[in-house]
Parts: sequence; structure tokens; C-alpha cells
Amino acid sequence: MKDAFDNSFVQSHDGTWLAVYSIGDKKKPPIVLSNGLGGNIIAWRHLIEYFKPGFRIISWDYRGLYRSGKPRDPDAFTMQDHCKDLDAVLKSEGIDQALFIGWSMGVQLNFEYYRLHPERFAGLIQINGAYARPMDTVMGTHMLSRLTPFVVGFFRQTLPRLQFVVPSVTKNGRLVHAMKLTGFLAGSLDEQIFQDLASDFLMLDFDIYGKIFKHLADHDASDVLEKITCPVLLMSGDKDLFTPTVLAREMAERIPNAELLVIKGGSHYAPVEFPELVNLRIEKFINERLSEFAGAQFTGKI
Repeated sequence: MKDAFDNSFVQSHDGTWLAVYSIGDKKKPPIVLSNGLGGNIIAWRHLIEYFKPGFRIISWDYRGLYRSGKPRDPDAFTMQDHCKDLDAVLKSEGIDQALFIGWSMGVQLNFEYYRLHPERFAGLIQINGAYARPMDTVMGTHMLSRLTPFVVGFFRQTLPRLQFVVPSVTKNGRLVHAMKLTGFLAGSLDEQIFQDLASDFLMLDFDIYGKIFKHLADHDASDVLEKITCPVLLMSGDKDLFTPTVLAREMAERIPNAELLVIKGGSHYAPVEFPELVNLRIEKFINERLSEFAGAQFTGKI
């Protein structure tokens, strides 16, 4: 899938090289995809295929992850650093305003970027995310926030040891099957995408991953919600243990005129479990609330 993109590298404010992916006619309205911490451009496969006929779609790898380079400063992984990276990506693509779509970590990044540049948001779609300190609400409890140092330690010390074991388990389908049986993943999950995500994920530098996770765990954009004036669509899976639906309902109440879709049976990976539902709901949102931005009624093909 990555080969279908116009791939480029852009330097951020501190010289860090960022891998940028873009597809579609540059004259068409832009959609900017902000990734989750547990995935890259692969997670958006269904959405990209559906919307690329009518839009220019752009995404990038977070600094230090996947194909993007490491910063010279070993601690430069704050949300502000990621926002400056997004600035560099938009500048390189000549984008002044876009529809921003975030998943998981990308939800918090979009909120933080809105704090800095509200004028750049034609619209905002947030999928399976939180608005503040996500470890405070994992599995509906505040207790896990105390475990953040241990989780970071797990990323740094244990995950690298699994890099040669988990891929074989993932490829033969046993791990995914077990996760479906336990309800951790929906039965409709696109297993090929999940396997591709897992393969790329296990090749990461987990010391860097742990640093990004720590900053994400401390991030708070709760003061931004009431200030958002662009059209907003929120999506949440009712089986999502990482960012429970209660968070989406809180955001829908606090963000003026926000819309909410709760996906029955959806986990944290709802975009690759129920892609048709997600795409059709986004299409409806664009046609009803962003028709001026889109330039015309958009009709995708399932």
C-alpha cells in the first residue's frame, strides 16, 4: 500500500526528517490523517481507498517511528514537537486548511494542534481517542495511571525480546483468533491489516516508543474542547477498553454542535473492524456539514 503514495521526506523545525505520504490530486480538498501510536498509514487503508477519488490525502510517520528519523535531542518527543512536525508536513504540501481525522493518539494531537491553529481546521473527525491523560481512563478506571512508568518499562525492555516471536504467532492467525474470542477485537476485523500493522509495529525502537507514550500519558487538552468551532464528528467503539465510550460522550457534550457515532461491537480498532460504517458516516458528515470545503457532494464506492 505504501508504494501507492507519493512518498517524501520533510525536515521539521529541529532538523528531524519526517516520512510523508500523500495520494490524490493536489487540486482536491485535503484530508490529513493523524495516526495512532500503535499504527501507521496501514491502519487507514480502507478509508484511503474510499475517499481518494474525491480528496488529497496526507499522513506522516511520527518522529522516531517507522520511516521517520530520530531527533538529535533524545527527549524531543513532546506533543508540541509533534505539532511542529505537523506544521512542517502541511507547509511541504502547501495546505492552509484541511479536514483532520485522528485515531487514538492522533485524537489528542489534533486537539493540541487545534489549540495552536484553529483556522486550519475545516472540520475534525476523532476516532477512538481521549482528550486528556489517557491512562487515567483505560478500562474505565483511574488506577492504571499509576502504572505508566511500568508500562514504559515494558515497552523498553520486554517488547524488543518479542520481536522474533510474535510475528510468527500473528501470521498464523492464532493471536488474532484468540483476541476475537475474548472480545478484545471484533469478529469483523480485517486480519490482513492487523497482521501488517503488527509486523511493522514490532520493528520499532521501543525506547523511543516509550518516551512518546509517556508524553502522551501526561498530555491534557481538556481546556480546548469548548473552544472548538469547526464541525466535529466523534466515533467510539462500545467495546473499546483503551478509550472507553464514556470519553466520547463527554467530548460530545463539551464540544459545541459535535456529532457522535457509537459503533456497536467496535474495539479500539473500529476503523479496521467496521470500515464501511466508518466511511459512510464520514461521507454523510462531509456532505452535510463540509459541502463548501468538499466543493461538491461526495459519493464513494464500497
